Amino acid sequence: MDNLWYKGNLHTHTSLLGSTGPASPENVVRWYKEHGYDWLAITDHNELTEYETNELVMVRGEEVGKHMPSGNGPIHVNGFGITRPVEFIDLDEKVPTMQASIDGILAAGGVASLNHPNDRDSFTHEHALLTSGASFIEVFNGGGPGKNN
Repeated sequence: MDNLWYKGNLHTHTSLLGSTGPASPENVVRWYKEHGYDWLAITDHNELTEYETNELVMVRGEEVGKHMPSGNGPIHVNGFGITRPVEFIDLDEKVPTMQASIDGILAAGGVASLNHPNDRDSFTHEHALLTSGASFIEVFNGGGPGKNN
């Protein structure tokens, strides 16, 4: 049996609903298809983007989180395969807020991924170790330099 590798992205934004992405879902999918990707998760901020296409295998997703009003940094957790949108809950501290997002994603039938650790004043590996239920942690994000120089 051949070992097959499939190229994809689990953290992608579009310009829908005020998210931070550069383009419409159609243009984002087109770009990834033209660059040899096989699958894609659109994870707009606090919106479940359900985009269907025959161009790529699509993974349903949402990035739950924002810059916390309490000043404790951005907390962002991706939910994959969720059945409904997940509300971001700011509990004033990083670990309880991260755990609330993870729990919301699991309750919505999804799989959780902790996004951009050590990015500016975001969470660190010490915070991540105090949570439970996340299946993934992002190891690379092309958004800019973080604390891991």
